[in-house]
Amino acid sequence: MNTITYRGKTYKGPASWHECTPEHWGALVGFARLPKADRTDDVVRLAAQLWLQVPSKAWSRWTLDAPQWEALQAQFAWIWEPPTGRPCESFGHEGETYYVFDEDFADTKALDLTMALMEYLAFAHPDAPDPTAYERILATLCRPARADLARFRRSDDWDGDVREPYNELRAADRADQFISLSEPVKLALFDYFERSAHDFLLNYERLFGGGGGEEPRYPDGRGWLMLLKNVAKDGHFGDFDRVGRQPAHLVYAALLDDVLTHEEITNPSDHE
Repeated sequence: MNTITYRGKTYKGPASWHECTPEHWGALVGFARLPKADRTDDVVRLAAQLWLQVPSKAWSRWTLDAPQWEALQAQFAWIWEPPTGRPCESFGHEGETYYVFDEDFADTKALDLTMALMEYLAFAHPDAPDPTAYERILATLCRPARADLARFRRSDDWDGDVREPYNELRAADRADQFISLSEPVKLALFDYFERSAHDFLLNYERLFGGGGGEEPRYPDGRGWLMLLKNVAKDGHFGDFDRVGRQPAHLVYAALLDDVLTHEEITNPSDHE
């Protein structure tokens, strides 16, 4: 933490994203998405105020000379760069502890991620966005610990995921509860999801028509669900329920391998 003293009062500002609380992370993360050309003096001053969490009335009395202001800005320059990693391992809301998915969706099942991506498509729809999908994304991926966690850890099925299995109805109920969750915390979690989803989709872009200006192979979010059904139909991991419980990367890597193999067979000259 950086310590700043001004007119007898001491303020502490985090030295990196990972020194932020989830609330503080969410309050600052918007600055990392701002184009450099839009960093006006007013924006930078607002960033400084939020970084130090100075009340507005007190901030209005701050006066710094040029060298002081330059030195202060150097201490929070990191907020202009996107964060890496997750803002927290867990968070509390209305007496319940919710666990946040691992980086790179390492502990996330194929069905969980597929449902979250479907909700994301609804949220970001260019013509008819669904704002209620915002909380549903978080409720899909951020869940309480499973009731049998101690036994599960000792079992041969232990896969590192402490969260209870995904359930669509419970996720819908929790999405309603998340409406009252702190907005900065929701923003921190959503930004983490969006960054993770972006990287995931880049890794598997061939599945979605990501090359050469092609139309997406599965433009509708339900197409992602059909991908899992196709995996089950091919018998790679068992029936649909078993496919959905497999690690997301395992299922999507298998799908990608099938697509690339098909391309090599149908267009051998492109792979010489």
